[in-house]
Amino acid sequence: MTNLFFFKEMKKVICIGSATRDIFFSLRIDDQEGDKICLPAGAKFYTDDYREMVGGGAVNVGASLQKLGLRAFVFARTDKTMTGKWIQKQIGRLKLKKNYMQQNGRIPSETSIVIFDRQENDRVILRSGDSVENFNLAKAFKKFREKVDWIYLSSQKKNNLENLDLTVQFANEKKAGLALNPSSYQLENNRDDLLERLGEVNILFLNFSEACLLTETPVGEAQAEELCQKMLNQGVKIVVLTDGKRGAWVASFIKKEFFIFHLSAEVEAKVVDTTGAGDAFNAGFLATYIEAESDYEMDFSEKLKRSLAAGIANSTAVIGEIGAVNGSLKPSALRRQIKKLLRKTTS
Repeated sequence: MTNLFFFKEMKKVICIGSATRDIFFSLRIDDQEGDKICLPAGAKFYTDDYREMVGGGAVNVGASLQKLGLRAFVFARTDKTMTGKWIQKQIGRLKLKKNYMQQNGRIPSETSIVIFDRQENDRVILRSGDSVENFNLAKAFKKFREKVDWIYLSSQKKNNLENLDLTVQFANEKKAGLALNPSSYQLENNRDDLLERLGEVNILFLNFSEACLLTETPVGEAQAEELCQKMLNQGVKIVVLTDGKRGAWVASFIKKEFFIFHLSAEVEAKVVDTTGAGDAFNAGFLATYIEAESDYEMDFSEKLKRSLAAGIANSTAVIGEIGAVNGSLKPSALRRQIKKLLRKTTS
């Protein structure tokens, strides 16, 4: 692979989270009620736009990282049926390292049905099965004897606190950075415990509503600056906040002074499918931050702004294609977009 991100050595990232079989149906639905997609009972729809793709948080982020010149390992499980084998085969085709994936249990592999409304450019996702809860993370960490530079943890459910503690311990042992994208399950069920552990996290990725939930701030009253400060005060090093068409923010303390940068979403962007936009953003941000991390001459604020621009650029590219992986940018294209978007970043 041509490494256009100029890493002196290939950086390695463990991506912990979901791995799914995504089935897409694209329809034009005329019956709408506000923000609801409505289908009449008993109706039958035909579509010539049917696709099957591999997806899930760990796979989507890993695929983008791999495309940008990093080595990504997927930590997820499947069953032993044809669906599980299909998921693992597709992950292999993306050149992701699947040595530490697990095939076990009677619970079916995770599958998503994505019904996409071409009229409103939005979708509903129906999800079943599991790729996270029955993954034995302790076993995978024990088996992993390689060097690793970063760990990306996402999509955790009932055993989320145990897995977060295991990941923190493993990251400390490996002297690796930790990026966390908590699930809605974590935020709703283990909010206080999660807050206590934020001091162990290098980068926290949240969307706006998730940040309101974590900080117990009413959505209608919330301001990005306030939300970021509340989370930084818990000890996390960098907070990244996304909010759809409003764009994204990145915040940190630089020499004990609070800094926050904002970049609006690309308003003229072509929208085909918004599935995986958040994963694409996180991957673009993380890959660029990892690259900038080794540039000791670059100002820290510049590293944050470049990473923010990369997240917006990669997510914009992904929503222009069906699926959560297809549109992700290669290094040369990402660099061009970063240069263009940096001029639009505000503080």
